[in-house]
Amino acid sequence: MIDIKMRQLLLHSVVRALIGEVSSDLMGVYVYWVDKSILLKFFYDKYPSDENVASAHDVLAEVTADIPSGYEINLAICTREDCHRAPESPGFWIFRRREFRGLLKNGVAGS
Repeated sequence: MIDIKMRQLLLHSVVRALIGEVSSDLMGVYVYWVDKSILLKFFYDKYPSDENVASAHDVLAEVTADIPSGYEINLAICTREDCHRAPESPGFWIFRRREFRGLLKNGVAGS
């Protein structure tokens, strides 16, 4: 589990990195972590364009620059069709469109 200060740093880092990188195709961004492993999971309405993929990688680069060394930070890009259930816990939504909530099948989606 990630400590509270690290969680705050991660939350603020991702929110800041998303400024100017959210397209109309982005449905949600979920941050998942276990110990020293962090996953940024981007959910797109349809298969993301090259520009959307580049934006997700820009967010990853910004977050990686903010987080202390020793953490493994990865990126996953999914489409609406990939969403059979809500993301894993422990984690939290950084961004999620209202329309996306109904697509997810378990309780995390509604939180």
